[in-house]
Amino acid sequence: MEHSPARGEDLSDLERALIDSVANGIELDLAVAEPVDEAAMKAWGESKTGRASAIRDVLRGRHAGGAGATTTSGAGNSITISNWVLQLTAWSLATLFIAGFTGAVRKT
Repeated sequence: MEHSPARGEDLSDLERALIDSVANGIELDLAVAEPVDEAAMKAWGESKTGRASAIRDVLRGRHAGGAGATTTSGAGNSITISNWVLQLTAWSLATLFIAGFTGAVRKT
């Protein structure tokens, strides 16, 4: 199993740039004006190579400043609010389903 870097531990410059861009809600464009095709990607060196585990940790919020991390970007706030709304909706529907399934809600 691949070692998952702790926050700030053994991160490459690219991985640090990715974390910073996500935290600030800005795009990280590594191609700039270069073509992005198979031949170009095979020629990329360490400067454009990141570990899948680091990307996974970014997506899971492990580099976002710890539990209860906040965001200052509009995109980050939108994602956080959407997540809360979806969780609330899911729990509400689950509660209604269980109540209806068990007969706790009766027809009048």
